[in-house]
Amino acid sequence: MSREIYEFDHDGFLFAEKIQYFIRNYIEKCKADSATHEIVFVLYGRLYYPDVKSKDDLIQEARRRGSEDLTEDNLSDFGTF
Repeated sequence: MSREIYEFDHDGFLFAEKIQYFIRNYIEKCKADSATHEIVFVLYGRLYYPDVKSKDDLIQEARRRGSEDLTEDNLSDFGTF
């Protein structure tokens, strides 16, 4: 989970609490209306390397950490610099 999920909003609630509140209310409303819906959770992650300034730096950092999966061929899957 990203660290923002454990930060407070302007009303003093954790974002994690807001998510739980929304889902609980949504499910209760669906039950009351005899409705059925799907809820899809999209989870994502991000990595932050403060010393990485270029594609070559990223490949070197990945290899330093023991990953051989990152190559010049699949680097475009990781966004732009």
